[in-house]
Amino acid sequence: MQAASPPLDFSIRLETEDFAVIEKPPGLLVHPTKPNSEPTLLEGLKALFCYEETIGGIVTPIHRLDRETSGLLLVAKNHHAASSLSQAMQNGLIQKNYLALCFGWPTEHRWEVEGPILKASSVGQSKVWLRRTLHPNGKPAHTFFTTIACFQIEMEKFSLILATPTTGRTHQIRIHLAKSNLPIVGDKVYARGEEWFLHFLEKGLTNDLLNSLKLPRHALHSFRLTFEHKGIYYDVISELPTDWLPLVDLNSLPSYLLPKPLTSHFCPSPNAKN
Repeated sequence: MQAASPPLDFSIRLETEDFAVIEKPPGLLVHPTKPNSEPTLLEGLKALFCYEETIGGIVTPIHRLDRETSGLLLVAKNHHAASSLSQAMQNGLIQKNYLALCFGWPTEHRWEVEGPILKASSVGQSKVWLRRTLHPNGKPAHTFFTTIACFQIEMEKFSLILATPTTGRTHQIRIHLAKSNLPIVGDKVYARGEEWFLHFLEKGLTNDLLNSLKLPRHALHSFRLTFEHKGIYYDVISELPTDWLPLVDLNSLPSYLLPKPLTSHFCPSPNAKN
């Protein structure tokens, strides 16, 4: 029997002839992990941009989002844009801001974490093959954090944090927040200990696991992308994910995070040539 077509359950926040900014839902893989695996965002994008591919285009995600991470993803639609935007990303010219819903309250309004990261199993520290850890032999990793709001829901402390990574290591924000004693809600690997992830692999999402983690997925959301392309400055903004709302005190949030239609903004760069 022929495999079903991938569901197009993502949306386009902004599109030009060169690129698109996609709103990825949680739970959707970006790339295939093995042949004939589950539907992926890349397959859906190739179906959506099939005309561009027939005239020599190529669909290329410029950065990564984990399966459970939701939010904005920049995708090039042709070879020139893929090269230009990938170079901009490598040079740190594309700023990515993430929202993270965390257990606990931070002790500072703004702080940063510099901590090299490597695969934990390579230094014998984990039974979970995908787990990363801070280690002096790891690759450099640096993240800025800003506290947006602190609140209590049913007597448990939560905080909403804005994360701005300057490097792009696997699980970087999740690890750096755990180091800050602010593990991300729903994080099966880093929030409550790796035994919960092994529990998930064996038994799935049980009531005990959900009661401990509060969400079935980690609460990390790609919230804002700012970049320049062909002399135009783009500032694309998402909003708070709806599946977080039961765990968030809306009265504590700044107005720009209150539920509203998604918006995208762009304007000429002050450095653009006439």
